[in-house]
Amino acid sequence: MRESAYDAFTATLGAARRDMLAAIEGGKDVAAAQALASAPPPAKGTPGSDGPWAATVAQFLGPLSCGRTLAALSALDLARRDARPDDTTSPFGVGALMEALGAWVNVQRDAPVTLITNGGRFHSVSVRGQRTPIRARAVVLAVPAPVLAAGAIRFNPVLPTRLVTALRAIPAGYLEQVAFRLAGNPLGLQPNETVLVKANAGAPALLRGRVHGGELHVLTFSDAAARAIAEKGAEAALPLAQAWLRANFPGAETAVSEVVASRWGQDPLIRGALSPALPGQGAQRRIFTDTVQNRIFLAGDYVPETGWGTLAGAWVSGEAAAGRALRLFGDGPA
Repeated sequence: MRESAYDAFTATLGAARRDMLAAIEGGKDVAAAQALASAPPPAKGTPGSDGPWAATVAQFLGPLSCGRTLAALSALDLARRDARPDDTTSPFGVGALMEALGAWVNVQRDAPVTLITNGGRFHSVSVRGQRTPIRARAVVLAVPAPVLAAGAIRFNPVLPTRLVTALRAIPAGYLEQVAFRLAGNPLGLQPNETVLVKANAGAPALLRGRVHGGELHVLTFSDAAARAIAEKGAEAALPLAQAWLRANFPGAETAVSEVVASRWGQDPLIRGALSPALPGQGAQRRIFTDTVQNRIFLAGDYVPETGWGTLAGAWVSGEAAAGRALRLFGDGPA
């Protein structure tokens, strides 16, 4: 786009964020779409949250960032969110980064936890296939909110009602990613360049091109397209990626190779993408920093009030949970 059009888009985006902040003054919480619709007209010469870029901004803030439309998002939760633009990846992969950072930790793989029992000074953690539960003086529970809300792990006694209510107030959004190779840079992109297309009749998607300067490109789809990818994998992902490229970079779709798709929505250990709050439920997130049953500490990308839905937010919540757990032991070993 031309520089004037880009300025108009960023001005509309900024106005939308200001309108949502104004709508939640005093602790009120409504749907993000309602907050924008009820915003007062802007002063003359000042950009508002409507106009030719309003639909694109709505897609960017809702489906492409949270996996849900603005009508199904809490204005309070969305306005508080602080998603850093560089919170994306690592040169050698986030999974490999996590493994390297935890190399000194005693890790047990393929050991799904089925039950956590409160035993007073100790909790016991039951693992499928193991006769003897693991005893723990503290538990840092880094499990996605939808997994906990679905009861995939049992607790004895059961989790507090207010916590279960809060978990159900932040159901997972629908986002799936399609990774593929494009040889020769047919799109003419810079390394790690992000491409947002103006809203049109096609499936909304966000492209991250030439990841780390190579041939890898990643398209993020939302809503119905994401559901199809979660259900069918690459079978649905390839035609969706090709259709998006054909509509926006004609001819480039023929160069697509090595397609891989996420299937977060179908993975029983994940059950969806990030977890934004429903309208009217934005204040529920503060409950996740409470200690559960005296010795369970929640961690994950859904826990922070401002950094939710980000790798950085998950990291900070893990450090905070670990620090609170260590305080149970004084200066002794954990």
